Amino acid sequence: MATQIVFNLYQFTDNLYLPSAHIVDQTTNGQLGYPLQRATLATIVPHGHDASPPILRLFSLIDELIPGNLESRYKASKARTATPLAKLLEEPTTKPLVEKYIFERLDSFLTTIVSEHFPLTLDMTRDTPAESVRISTQSEDLIPHISFHKNEEGVEYRFQLGTEMEKWPIRAHKVRPLTNADPAWLLVDSALFRVPGINGNMVKPFQQKDVIHIPQDKAKVYFRQFVAKNAGRTRIEASGFELLETRELTAAKLVPTENVLEGAWYLQTIFSYGSVEFRMNENRDRVTSVDFSGDTQYEFVIRQVIRDQSLEKEKVSLLQNHGLEPSGSLFHMPGGNNLEQLVAWLARHGKSLQKEGFHVELPLVANKSIALVSAEPAITVTSGADWFDIHGNISIGEFSIPFKALRQNLRARDPYFALPDGTFFLIPETWFTRYTELAETATDGPDNTLRIPKSLFTLLESAGIQSAENGEVHKQVDPSAVAYEVSADLKAELRPYQLEGVKWLVGHLNAGFGACLADDMGLGKTLQTIALLLYAKQKQLSNGADEHLGHSPQLDLFQSYREDLKPLNALIILPASLVFNWQKELMKFAPSLMVCVHTGPKRGKDARALSGFDVVLTTYHTARQDLDMLQCLHWKVIILDESQQIKNRQSEISKVVLSLNASCKVSLSGTPIENSLSDLWSQMEFINPATLGSFKSFKEKFIVPIEKLDDEMAKEQLFRRVRPFFLRRTKEQVAPDLPELTEQLFYSEMTTAQEKLYEKTKSAARNEILSLFGDPQTRFQALQALTRLRQIANDPRLVNTDFEGGSGKFNDVLATWDTIQCAGHKVLFFSSFEKHLELFRKHFESNKLPYAWLSGSTSMPDRAKEVNRFQEDPNVLAFFMTIKAGGVGLNLTAADYVFILDPWWNPAIEDQAIARAHRIGQIWPVTAQRFLSRNTIEEKIRVLQDKKRKLGESLFDEEPKSITMEEMEELLA
Repeated sequence: MATQIVFNLYQFTDNLYLPSAHIVDQTTNGQLGYPLQRATLATIVPHGHDASPPILRLFSLIDELIPGNLESRYKASKARTATPLAKLLEEPTTKPLVEKYIFERLDSFLTTIVSEHFPLTLDMTRDTPAESVRISTQSEDLIPHISFHKNEEGVEYRFQLGTEMEKWPIRAHKVRPLTNADPAWLLVDSALFRVPGINGNMVKPFQQKDVIHIPQDKAKVYFRQFVAKNAGRTRIEASGFELLETRELTAAKLVPTENVLEGAWYLQTIFSYGSVEFRMNENRDRVTSVDFSGDTQYEFVIRQVIRDQSLEKEKVSLLQNHGLEPSGSLFHMPGGNNLEQLVAWLARHGKSLQKEGFHVELPLVANKSIALVSAEPAITVTSGADWFDIHGNISIGEFSIPFKALRQNLRARDPYFALPDGTFFLIPETWFTRYTELAETATDGPDNTLRIPKSLFTLLESAGIQSAENGEVHKQVDPSAVAYEVSADLKAELRPYQLEGVKWLVGHLNAGFGACLADDMGLGKTLQTIALLLYAKQKQLSNGADEHLGHSPQLDLFQSYREDLKPLNALIILPASLVFNWQKELMKFAPSLMVCVHTGPKRGKDARALSGFDVVLTTYHTARQDLDMLQCLHWKVIILDESQQIKNRQSEISKVVLSLNASCKVSLSGTPIENSLSDLWSQMEFINPATLGSFKSFKEKFIVPIEKLDDEMAKEQLFRRVRPFFLRRTKEQVAPDLPELTEQLFYSEMTTAQEKLYEKTKSAARNEILSLFGDPQTRFQALQALTRLRQIANDPRLVNTDFEGGSGKFNDVLATWDTIQCAGHKVLFFSSFEKHLELFRKHFESNKLPYAWLSGSTSMPDRAKEVNRFQEDPNVLAFFMTIKAGGVGLNLTAADYVFILDPWWNPAIEDQAIARAHRIGQIWPVTAQRFLSRNTIEEKIRVLQDKKRKLGESLFDEEPKSITMEEMEELLA
């Protein structure tokens, strides 16, 4: 059944109508039928009607004018009960206030009805078809025609309605006032009209007669009490009185006006005739007033101000010549109507408008007068050792303002800058886009300047600021423009992408910037870094020895030795598992470099010994222990391999690494962001300190907006800051000839006994954790429970050595291994649990099968030995490694199969492990198999991994730091 939303006016008292809304059925021919129910936001939707903005506005007005709501609004503060509305309308103290409130809202209600062409009825009831009481709405206003004729008997007063061309007596139609305010709303027969300039009460005397006779002795009182009050609002014709007319246009004003609903600004044109003002295109052509001053022979004088239509048209034509487009009594600017566009237009045209006789008023926003001026920024930078100083002034009208003075406004996104004359300069929106990030980042410099680190040169580029010295701010490194020749001492041939990477690193070294080489695992970051070290060594030899030692007198004894040797002094900090690999690669690719391995209990304790080497290799653990020693040297280059090790800014190793000094810092990581954007802050703080500000500001400006709100602007700003210093290439991009990588999931069924133990443990853990949720110990208990479940899903013997019920996964892994090893394939076994690997180790030893082994407790010499055995001995087909100890840095291309025995919280860790085999140098296709026990927490972890890959953000750190109730229930479900 078709329905309509129909609005209604119902008679509350003899002199008051109030609005309502109804859902009305509609006949097949489109006629309105009977009302079905009240129309509200809740009832219109089931009938297929949308809550459009006009509908919402009308419903709001109806709600405000419900009698009960009106009574509550005007209830006395100490009264127990509200006064009935009918009584409020009778009391002299409350009647004016209540009527004013009601009539203002009725005017808004009826204006919306007319403009939106909504159906309107009068006194609709359930028993009457709405069509029979429907009111037609008229968009054209009626004009009141009032005349006074004075004769010997008194004054004849006539009131008629009509248009510019015709008029008719009130009695000629059935006229009913619906409101008693200006403008009046009248029901003429069954049509609704708006009548500006009068109130409804003025109609009532003429419903019974055409003329009102005012006796001579009462004329003055009548005019003083009634006519004088209304004369200025409408047109009056008079005869028999002294009539004084004026037609002098004294001023043409342009008044900036805001339409709050549209959010747009217009220019309102007002023509002034002394104290009387007319808006352009308003219907009044004159204003009549009654003067009782008694200066003439008459008891009172009627004065009329009549518009000079011809001169007004000339003024309007002048405005149109400036490109303004009229709309009613308003003009809108060409090209847009926001405040900034208005101010810019008036600033350009203001002087010529004044010459043409227009008075332009200042826009007023929140009691702030907006200056109609243009502005020209003149901003440049000068360079310091590792900073830029930002200079410049902005010419705003007659004032010259330091750019620094605008910083607070830019930071607060406050567009109103106070000028010395008390007006306000409207900062253009483009300036916020261009300069806000600069203002938020810069610190105070000398002499009214702002200062930023040199590493933030991209902010100057985006702001369009040039150098005062050479007109050019530092540009992002372009590898193709870097002058570099491969050193003859490099005993390797660089692939094209590796040559590009070396040039990129060289460009940053020469510019004094740090850099992060973030290529995919297995693309040769080590080789590219060695090529950089050879370049730095040769550059140092050609430039003469640098001063790398501190100022200790003992260290100065070795100065002559250093001047002859000219060592590079590069420090490489890396995981213990990678020391052997780096040592081997340096010997292979750069035998000319003198290398010191500074690890182990027998390492030297004197910085003088380290100062004689080109390259010093040390571990993160050793660097923490020997910090004082390493700080004695100012290193030419410090390189962090697997630099994600410093991602926790609060860790001791992160603080140690950040305290070391170097001319250039380079980080190497295939996963610079493992868990969240906080990892990125630590990376940048190492290679180029202060680029991302303090961690607190970084969190507020980037982490929360990006990770919580997916803020595109924050992403763009962060990308602009870090882009120049990160180079990342994927295997698919630069090594399409790399053998194919196949990744497979192998689902194992638990044994019956294993499944029974798992379910029992899960149920107990779930009850325990949920009962403790919110307690400080909850996280610890949760981690313990999750670890137990992961271990049982692998093999129950990890939690109970006496368990004899078997493990489905253990059996499946061995069965898969038996098939693969028969064909001579080599396999890397990775697990999170060393105890898990021990089970396979025992099986291999009992069957006299050779294998290699690497865990966190394996010594460095044994690490190298185990890697060589696996790579070179054709009989060693299996390599067992914990994923943390063997998952990074190792080159194990002898393997073409990788077994991930259990899922890790962070998928990037698994990817690193697989990259030990699938890397440059691999000639065989690689297959990675992930083993999961079906219907266990391992499947849930896999789901969380997938979410993490898609979102690019972390749900877990290397161990889950925080687990919500929902995630906990999901993992334990």
